[in-house]
Amino acid sequence: MAHVPDELATSQRPAALLINSLIDFSQVADDPENKLDTKKDAFNNLESAVEQFLELIPFHAQTFGGNTTTREVSDLAREIVVRCHARAAIQAGFPDRGVAVAKELFDLIGVDSEKNQLATADILFWAAHSGLANLVEHLPESLQATIENQVITLYAAARCEQSNGNEILADEMAQRAFALGSDKTNEQMLAAVRLDHWGLVDWADREYRRVITAPNLSAQQIIPFSIQWAELLNDFDRCEAASTVLQDVLTGSHGAVKNIRVMDSLGYSKEALTARQKFFLSRADKEKSNRKSERQALDKALDEYPEEIDTLIAYYHFPGLSPTDKERIVGLIKGALKKLQLRIDREPDAPNPYNEYAWLVANTEGDLLRATRYSKRSLELDFDSASFLDTLAHCYAAADNANEAIRCQVVALRKDPGSHTIQKNLQKFLSMQK
Repeated sequence: MAHVPDELATSQRPAALLINSLIDFSQVADDPENKLDTKKDAFNNLESAVEQFLELIPFHAQTFGGNTTTREVSDLAREIVVRCHARAAIQAGFPDRGVAVAKELFDLIGVDSEKNQLATADILFWAAHSGLANLVEHLPESLQATIENQVITLYAAARCEQSNGNEILADEMAQRAFALGSDKTNEQMLAAVRLDHWGLVDWADREYRRVITAPNLSAQQIIPFSIQWAELLNDFDRCEAASTVLQDVLTGSHGAVKNIRVMDSLGYSKEALTARQKFFLSRADKEKSNRKSERQALDKALDEYPEEIDTLIAYYHFPGLSPTDKERIVGLIKGALKKLQLRIDREPDAPNPYNEYAWLVANTEGDLLRATRYSKRSLELDFDSASFLDTLAHCYAAADNANEAIRCQVVALRKDPGSHTIQKNLQKFLSMQK
């Protein structure tokens, strides 16, 4: 049950009425014991509050789909409320109403905006993810050409068809999108990143694969892109393929220049990346139930880079460790935490060391209160990070606070809807309540 401050509960301001109506609706809709009529009444109250709120919020269509850091707050607020309204309709059991509301998002796209293809694609990807895939059947005529002529929008429409169970049509559309971008490296890169974000691993994998062989890209572009590709494959438990991608990065070259010579200038450690590659191998061996090879890969990872955090976590939980081996791993964990603390002291405004410290403690052992505090600090410095929210959820889970773990993980999933790992972790935290 959400706690509502008295000042908010009694306020008649449109924003307060909207928040209160949304809280009331969520509590009704989330209760499986409530009947449809009860949900309908709560949804009608929410709709009235939404209507009052939107009457006060003007919208500038030309900025729709732009960067959230540069858009006007009123524009972003209106978009969020419309999306929330549409998803509430789905939750209340009114899919047609949800689609009708979501159609309003198309009206907000500026006809002459250079960003209309990105805005259109984002709406369709979101619709497919939110149970509103039928929205693809209601595209305004002004956007039809955008769908057929742009790689990313065609992929988004394909995703809607896929969500509706039209697999053959979806695959055909995705093939057309792939062919459409055959000579457009920038569009290939955009497609790879957006498909990655929405968890469309097969389509993203295909785009990543051709991007890293593009002759017009430099090693400075290909190396980070390859690492991102490897992390996607690892996220979807395609660990052997992820290991191969990193191995190619470590041993490859761009022209006459070895990749390892470029890594330093990009801030990548050869040792850390090699350890990551070995960690991926260990996960592949674990999937094959080959414990001996798994442990050998973990050992090789730590030989390369003793502070590889996920390797330390995996080794800490490795079954059947002798007391001597466990003591060694705990010693390495303490050493890694000490180095992270030094980084925090040296760079107090850098979010990553706080997050890494919290992640390691939450998944092994150590000062959990400090880890939770550090996790919150990382989010103060980078509030939009799904992985940082995932870390905070693990801190709460380690403290047996299932409700807070679930709350953080739900928000993390909204930030990164395609993350297979975040989805799995949410299910793990939900099981803590049973």
